[in-house]
Amino acid sequence: MLPFKYEFQDPGMRRAHHEGIAEGIAKGKAEDVVAVLEHRGLIVSDEARARILASKDLAQLQRWLFAAFTVPSVDALFPH
Repeated sequence: MLPFKYEFQDPGMRRAHHEGIAEGIAKGKAEDVVAVLEHRGLIVSDEARARILASKDLAQLQRWLFAAFTVPSVDALFPH
């Protein structure tokens, strides 16, 4: 494990480290979206679950998370 607030000296390693952190944040946020929908008793189809969990767009995931509390259906998250 790396020391707290360790900064990689190599730019490539630094970029990879930051990308890994961003991916972890996105994964957690996507899991939160699914959890809120399921907690509300909404059925999350395999297709919707895959779409949510595949997203790496933090802004989109944040919008979906806020919407997950009030949408009448999972399909309402994805305007056509």
